Amino acid sequence: MWQRLAGFTWALLWACGLAATASWGQSIPGVPLPGKPLQKKFTASVDQLDEFIDRFNHKDPMFVEAFPNRPQRPLWAERAFLIRTLINPKARLDPKVVDAFVKQVSGPPRAIMLNLEDKHWYAALQCRLVYDGKPVVAKLVLGFEQDSNGVQAWRLRAVQAAWLAEAGGTPANLAQGRRRGLNPASHGNGFIALHRAFASADRFGDNLSDSATTDAHSFAGLVAAQRLKLERVTKVVFHFLQVDGYVFSVADVTAKEGEPSGYLIGSLAKAGAEAKRKYRQAGLALAR
Repeated sequence: MWQRLAGFTWALLWACGLAATASWGQSIPGVPLPGKPLQKKFTASVDQLDEFIDRFNHKDPMFVEAFPNRPQRPLWAERAFLIRTLINPKARLDPKVVDAFVKQVSGPPRAIMLNLEDKHWYAALQCRLVYDGKPVVAKLVLGFEQDSNGVQAWRLRAVQAAWLAEAGGTPANLAQGRRRGLNPASHGNGFIALHRAFASADRFGDNLSDSATTDAHSFAGLVAAQRLKLERVTKVVFHFLQVDGYVFSVADVTAKEGEPSGYLIGSLAKAGAEAKRKYRQAGLALAR
C-alpha cells in the first residue's frame, strides 16, 4: 500500500483543467489558500501501468477518495470520469470517438474491464542495440501469454528492424517443454528482465512465443550467437485490442508539473475484427 502511495504523485490543476469535472474541485484539507478561496482541481500522475489498469477498472480508491465531498453519482458516471483522466489531452483524439468509447466501456448496460491475463494486448519496445559492433535499432513486440504448462510470462512475438533481413543468422535452438519467458511483472519496471535475457544469450530462445515470427526467431539466433547485444529500451508503448470495436495505445507521457502525465491513452480508433487483424499484421508485425 505504501509503495502505491509513494508512487501516487498529486499534481495541482487550475480551473482550466477538465471542464467536465469542475464540480469535483476543492482545496487541500489543512492547507490555507492565499487570498480568497480559489476552487482548484487535482489529477494524479499515473506512475505505473498497473495503476492505469486499476483506475480504468475503478479499483483504485485513492484517486476517488481524494474528493471526499464529491457529488454522489452512479458507478458508470464515476467510471466515465476516471477513464477520461486517463486520456492524454494533447493527443488530439476525435472527440466523438472518445465519447463513444467512454460510454461503451463505462456502461450501462455492461461495464467493460481490462484484464492483464487477456492475450489481446501487447508491449512494443523501442530498443537500441549493437549488431556486430554497429549501433542499430529495433522494435520488439511482446505478448503476455500463458503456455501449455500454465506459465504466464511476457514472450517475444515479433521484431521490426530494417537491417534484420540482411543480417541472416541461424534461428535459435529452442528448449523442449517449458520455456521461461520474461517475468510477468516486467511491464512494471521497464522490462529490466530483457537485459538479463540478453545476458543469458545461449538461452535467449526461451523467451520466444510459440507464435513468434520468422524475424523473431532470426533475432533470437543473433543474440544466441552473441552478435547482437542490448544497450537500452528507449520507449514502451502498450497496445490494447481487448475492447470490442476499438484499439488504443498507452505510453508514459512526460509533462510539466500540474499537467496530466504518466501512462495515458495516446491513440484511440474504432476497429472491427478485420481492422484489428490488419493492426496486428501491419502495425505490430504479428503472424496472427
